[in-house]
Amino acid sequence: MAQEGNRWLDIILDSVKKICNRNLAVFLFFLLISFILWYINSLRKEMEMEIRYPITFINTPPGVVVSNSLTGNVVIKLNGTGYSIIKTRFLSSRSPVVIDLNSVRPNKFTDKNGTQKYFITVGEIQHIFINRFRPDFQVLSVKPDTLFFEIGTGLNTEAVK
Repeated sequence: MAQEGNRWLDIILDSVKKICNRNLAVFLFFLLISFILWYINSLRKEMEMEIRYPITFINTPPGVVVSNSLTGNVVIKLNGTGYSIIKTRFLSSRSPVVIDLNSVRPNKFTDKNGTQKYFITVGEIQHIFINRFRPDFQVLSVKPDTLFFEIGTGLNTEAVK
């Protein structure tokens, strides 16, 4: 009789374990579903993000090459919906921001060493950023706010990229 009591106890314990495992699996499944729905709902709201883009200068005058150009990136702060942010962050290519030197007049200055240098403020080229991200985003800021570079003549264009 003791063996039969143990057998019933084992059957009961196995049944409880199966029910708990099934309930735990159901609980975890619905927890995952609720997280996904919460995340999708949060993507409808307006968010801000920063994206880095490299800079490329094109259409330099004949015999002139942009030397010592920006080796870094510009950081563009955008405001848009979460869906647009996900799409831009994961699906869009990070092609460089192209600055056409025929359409922009760089400003000159002389540094303390007497070297001629040039700069372009973001206000002069802001339309490039706005056109690139419209209508999904509003461009909040671009850092740095001034792009400094040097222009040389007769330089090897293969070395500058």
